[in-house]
Amino acid sequence: MFPPRITDHDLLVSYYRRAKVYVHLSFSEQYDLTVMEAMACGMPVVVSQLSPIRSFLTNNKDCLIVNSRSNEDIYLAIEKNTGHEI
Repeated sequence: MFPPRITDHDLLVSYYRRAKVYVHLSFSEQYDLTVMEAMACGMPVVVSQLSPIRSFLTNNKDCLIVNSRSNEDIYLAIEKNTGHEI
């Protein structure tokens, strides 16, 4: 089940700002717009090492780049960004 598309900009920003971290493990999305939206809202971002957007980001500066096939890497990145275990 997918939620309806959000066209209200203020509502979209409020959703991003309520989250603790944005995790984007897609490796086939061409534009990665949601990563840019999350970063624009000041949210910590975790992306896959296979994501095309990684070439525009610096690991441990702009985001955390993880091995998307490693549950441990993903877990540790989320834990690092939220400050507590999940």
